[in-house]
Amino acid sequence: MGIIVPIISGFAALITGGLAAWFGEVLKHPEAKRKTETLRARAEKLNLSLKEAVTLISEMQNEVQLNQELVVKLRTDVERYDKLAKRAEKLNSSLQNAVTLINEMQDEVQLNQELVAKLRTDVERYDNLAKLEEEEVESVVQVLRSELQREGRKSFWQGVGINFFFFVLGSVVTAAITLTLT
Repeated sequence: MGIIVPIISGFAALITGGLAAWFGEVLKHPEAKRKTETLRARAEKLNLSLKEAVTLISEMQNEVQLNQELVVKLRTDVERYDKLAKRAEKLNSSLQNAVTLINEMQDEVQLNQELVAKLRTDVERYDNLAKLEEEEVESVVQVLRSELQREGRKSFWQGVGINFFFFVLGSVVTAAITLTLT
């Protein structure tokens, strides 16, 4: 095994040197030169295409960054809009409450106006009563007295009836209790 490695190494050097010489000869050939030039031109185009691709990727990265910034700005704008919408809802609610209160106040004013109209009617009636002559006043007083007397008699007899009812009821209950206990 010790002899085989140097032999293989020498053989590899011989082949490599021979290939290099052969390749140098091939490059001197006009057809090989033309193909080599074509390959170089393609390599340069490929290199330019790669540079353009890198430039495009860089531009796309810039656009992505701009789009991300735009998204952040849009989110901020949406948050502002949401806050504004909430404030508008609160304002709308407050305005509706105010309208409700105004309607209630208008109803109260209308009721007060009706009361004022009734009071004016009553004032006119009392003014007319004050203008009555003495005889008319006396006759009104007598009518009121007779009504009061009639009501007084009526309430007296009602009171007597109710008292009698409870007297009888109390007597019956007392008798019933006495009989049940004995």
